[in-house]
Amino acid sequence: MTSRLLSAAGFLTKIPVPGWALMDQASLAASPPYFPAVGAGIGIGLAAFDRLVARLFPLPVACILDLVLLFVVTGGMHCDGLIDTADGLLGGTTREDALHIMRDSRIGAMGAIAAVLLILAKYALLISLPVLLSGTWRLAVSEISNSLCKTSAGALQIGIVKLRITGFPGRLNLAGSLLPFHILPLRGRLPALLLAPVMGRWVMLLAISIFPYARKENGMGIVFASSGREFGKAQGQKQEQEQGRRAVHDQGKGQNQKQGNDRRLRSRLYVSAVVTVILGTVVAGTRGALAFTLCSLVTLLWGRRVSAFLGGLTGDIYGALCEICEVVTLLVFCVGI
Repeated sequence: MTSRLLSAAGFLTKIPVPGWALMDQASLAASPPYFPAVGAGIGIGLAAFDRLVARLFPLPVACILDLVLLFVVTGGMHCDGLIDTADGLLGGTTREDALHIMRDSRIGAMGAIAAVLLILAKYALLISLPVLLSGTWRLAVSEISNSLCKTSAGALQIGIVKLRITGFPGRLNLAGSLLPFHILPLRGRLPALLLAPVMGRWVMLLAISIFPYARKENGMGIVFASSGREFGKAQGQKQEQEQGRRAVHDQGKGQNQKQGNDRRLRSRLYVSAVVTVILGTVVAGTRGALAFTLCSLVTLLWGRRVSAFLGGLTGDIYGALCEICEVVTLLVFCVGI
């Protein structure tokens, strides 16, 4: 278990892993069920980092630093997948053209636009997420005219002024003057930063498990697709070629082993799904469950459409799904419900 978790972390991030953690094809093929756990680690680090930089810098700067941290930790791998996916799907008219364009290392116009939109979307959502102001504000009684000043976002108490963070952006009226304060619920920001990477890696596992691999030749995604349907198919073909003339009962044994592998794969997917939705619900309540549901639906619906066009998914599409569902998760926490 630990080895597979470290294998997943070693592939999905640039964080150094111990030398004894195997990074061979077999270990990587068994690591997708641990993708959400890697996402949780990234989310915890991002939330802690955001809490630190938000105390040192203005909010726009803190949001930029959050994006820089994500890029450094992941090496921009998933963003690169989104760029290649945009170039291939929007620039290719046939399956062969799309796969060929996605293989090209050069960035096209569609990919560049997709990258810019992704960065703008994440920045806008991060800066819109609920943020904690100062927990306690000391104001002179004379400044608030000895009265309780109410806002659309919270309430003030005379003397030592405390802000009850229960609402959405508003303006604080002090002594007849309007001061632009963004008072938002604390519970919204940290859970969003924690869960966005989790949901992004969960949908990668979901796509790997549900949809076949599109390329006939080897690609980066074939390593992980081999943990799903393509692995069972490829292993069955390989066994048929190697065993050839074996007895019928040996072939039956191989079929039983393949069915056992499929059952284990499905059970791991179900366990990961249950753990992910429980984590989302515990951390963020209904918003966490809603984020899980929406991300899963986006993956199933868009994955089905792309798979019908390409004959399956690729590693680039796995990365694109990760980035798209991170945006979806952040969006859920920005909706004023």
